[in-house]
Amino acid sequence: MRGGAKEILELAKKQAPVDEGNLEDALELQEDRFGLNTRTRITIFVNESKALPHRPDKTVGDYATRMHEGQYNLGKDSLAKQRANGQVVGPKYLERAVQKLEKEIIQSVMLAIKGSL
Repeated sequence: MRGGAKEILELAKKQAPVDEGNLEDALELQEDRFGLNTRTRITIFVNESKALPHRPDKTVGDYATRMHEGQYNLGKDSLAKQRANGQVVGPKYLERAVQKLEKEIIQSVMLAIKGSL
């Protein structure tokens, strides 16, 4: 699961729109344990409280939801990124990363379970 989560994180970064790179830098992976059996939970998220380096009074959260959920025209840096990495850049970048990799990750988990039996 950790490997799959890292793949999702990296793909989401490739698909996120870019201006100064703050949104990409705010994409994070958090792993914690919970419950009676201390199950591992892995969360991939945008750290909305991350400060913007050149605007300390602003955070990534000031625009992160709009960049994920909204409709907009890509800027020149996002268009260049899209051409360079072959990924669709723009809205739903995190959701699309999960959708693209979920079958592969589920298969990996199933194989790991079968291998441990």
